Amino acid sequence: MSVIQQVALAPRLSYSRHLLHNVVDTLQECGVTDIKYADTEHAAIKRQYTIIFCMEALAKVGQVLESICGMDQIHDSVPPTISVLRAVGVKLSFEFPQCNNVLCELAVHLGSVSVDSALLQRIGIRYSGDISEDMLRESCVLAERKMRRLYPDYTIILS
Repeated sequence: MSVIQQVALAPRLSYSRHLLHNVVDTLQECGVTDIKYADTEHAAIKRQYTIIFCMEALAKVGQVLESICGMDQIHDSVPPTISVLRAVGVKLSFEFPQCNNVLCELAVHLGSVSVDSALLQRIGIRYSGDISEDMLRESCVLAERKMRRLYPDYTIILS
């Protein structure tokens, strides 16, 4: 890939990272303030679980985006993150619609970056649903562990 092609993709990838950081920052703020105002203890715990799960999943997406050190890695690395962003957006859509909107924008943006990268390199686009499933599964396990540490006596299933 030429320098001109890389220059065209690099700012778009950087903007994607910026959008992701904005959503994570919003969730961190909500996690601190909104938990205090929940109607019941169960609602507060369920909301906290949702925030922790989503932040774990978004951290995994962030790791993938930060690990891209060459534009030739985009077409393999980015597509699984799009499914993760969509799944997190669905989880957030009811309580945090503003985050869902940004995640939808980010998923569309990353999709176009991925397609453009593959087209510029004249290669086919591969998609691996297994990778995105693994990312979501690991996020769920991490969120459940954190919730068990926070609420060791709470036995209601949080999913």
